[in-house]
Amino acid sequence: MRKQLYSYYPSGLSLAALPSPPLHPSPPAPTRPPTAQRLPTPHAPRPTPHVRRSRSFNRKTLPRLALMSSCFVDLCGVDTAAAYQHAFVYIRQLAIHLRNAIQKPTADAYRQVYNWNYVNCLRLWAQVLCAHARQHTAPLRQLLYPLVQVTTGVARLLPNIRFAPLRLQCLRVLNQCANELQVYIPVAPLVLEVFRFAELAHKPTGAAAEKLLDWAVLLKVSKTDSGRRDYQEGMMVQTMFALAEHLHAAAYSIGFPEMSISVVLALRAAAKKSKIGAFQKRCRSLLTQIDAQSQYVATRRAAVDFSPKDRKQVQDFLKQEREDGEGPLSRWFKSQLAEQAQQEATMRNVGESKGKRIEADDDDDDDVDEEEMEEEVSRKKKKKGKKAAEAEAAAVEAAEASRKGKRGAMDASMNDGDDMVEEMQLSDSDDSDDDELV
Repeated sequence: MRKQLYSYYPSGLSLAALPSPPLHPSPPAPTRPPTAQRLPTPHAPRPTPHVRRSRSFNRKTLPRLALMSSCFVDLCGVDTAAAYQHAFVYIRQLAIHLRNAIQKPTADAYRQVYNWNYVNCLRLWAQVLCAHARQHTAPLRQLLYPLVQVTTGVARLLPNIRFAPLRLQCLRVLNQCANELQVYIPVAPLVLEVFRFAELAHKPTGAAAEKLLDWAVLLKVSKTDSGRRDYQEGMMVQTMFALAEHLHAAAYSIGFPEMSISVVLALRAAAKKSKIGAFQKRCRSLLTQIDAQSQYVATRRAAVDFSPKDRKQVQDFLKQEREDGEGPLSRWFKSQLAEQAQQEATMRNVGESKGKRIEADDDDDDDVDEEEMEEEVSRKKKKKGKKAAEAEAAAVEAAEASRKGKRGAMDASMNDGDDMVEEMQLSDSDDSDDDELV
């Protein structure tokens, strides 16, 4: 069976040395399959049944949804032209819901985005693109950019530690698209923002491993659970894995040493401020591997005899090493994949009735609390008020500078002292008029 989207820990696939050509080229009109191979209109690919059944998402429903998504992906491959039309409509609708939540932040608008239906739709269309948009001339390839933009917007809609699991769901979608479609997607900023959550500056409560967390089916947690040690440690472990997966995808790029500088600086700062010992240990481990991989790439880059304009040679840089996984970061990442696979197997065995864990809410009405929504609206209003005040202050300062400039030019043109006094008097009256206008 096709590799399913819900397998969150795929084997690391390498990224091309340079970003691919534009994500939305103008390919020739796709050729539709012969009539005998087309699906009749009533059986055209529509994700509606999948969406209806994804309202409740847990370990019990996950296999059924994975099977439905795989069947839908195969159905889209029968007629990619028809699949493009449906994908365009559904991704556009996802973007509209996100736009409404950004422009009119209300509880209902947030609920339209922060629910399992929405997240599973993102996963479904990402799986369709990964399967049928590998070629740069594929019609569905043009939808990669809007899907990435929507997924990024969803991850940043509510930058709150309670919704960190939802951000991790979005990071998995982005990493899968980057790995399988061989494009560069800036995932690192989304990951590094997690390290700056205000709650991480305080010492967490509770004992370690008090609850068993199933991050594969987790969307949000309560305010009480968000301050617990087991939740924060698990969040940092999952976040570090997402960052490692992103770096591993670009580990053999000829520009990896420069690309990793900002990540290294951010990780050092986060490890210094964090109160979580396990996170600090993982940061040191990842920093060591990034430094080793940077030296590995820089040493081999110094021996090449081509320039950046030689695109083909740049793309083939360390191609064989990438396939063999010889780099230090690749060897270390294999151990991380094994650890994640073991955790996934453990949670699969635990199932629904065993273990004590923080569970995701299946009811969409509880996904966004009224109090939290009001706090978010208030924060946005304060931000807008601050910007308005800064703009007003800048306008007043510009007007004052313009007034002083006019006065200086007028003073320089005066040669007689009496005339200067008269002009200064006139200038004072002008200033008072200007003050009234201001």
